[in-house]
Amino acid sequence: MDTKKVYLLILLFFAFGMILGYFAGKPSVEVDSAKIEGLQKENARISAQISSLKERFPPSPAMRVVLGKVIKVEADSLTISMQQILINPFEDIPKTRKVLINSDTKVVALQKATQQEFLSEIEKYKESVAQNLASNDFIPPPVPFKEVPINLNDISLGKNVVIEAGKDVKTLPEFTAARIILEKS
Repeated sequence: MDTKKVYLLILLFFAFGMILGYFAGKPSVEVDSAKIEGLQKENARISAQISSLKERFPPSPAMRVVLGKVIKVEADSLTISMQQILINPFEDIPKTRKVLINSDTKVVALQKATQQEFLSEIEKYKESVAQNLASNDFIPPPVPFKEVPINLNDISLGKNVVIEAGKDVKTLPEFTAARIILEKS
């Protein structure tokens, strides 16, 4: 066989293969684009449903107090695992927070008041209410606990704390505490 015929035959097989490959591959591209279009429509539908759900959940209120369990104690900070209560599931609220402590931060523990101390507070409360009847000012009632100042190193891992921030810290992963209250167990 002549070399020219061999090259011509190879070229014809190559061209035939290219044409066959083009037509064989074209339906699968169309199917893939149809699948992509269907997935895009499904994604748009789901996005619309999520947007509708988001509108039904009101934003959670400002968060000035955070409750949590201590998971790390450092010289000038605490890291807590936050206990989440009634939070909008569509808001991105950090579950772990670093609480910075400065010289203005008040660190206290709640200690049960003696009966005599509590009765004394009740009497002071009654007097305050009697003196302020006309003013309509809210006077907080006495509680059977008193705050005792403590050091940061008195707080250990696993303890529950209440952190008062003095500002809205709902979405902040790190903030400075105004007051830290250690819950006595």
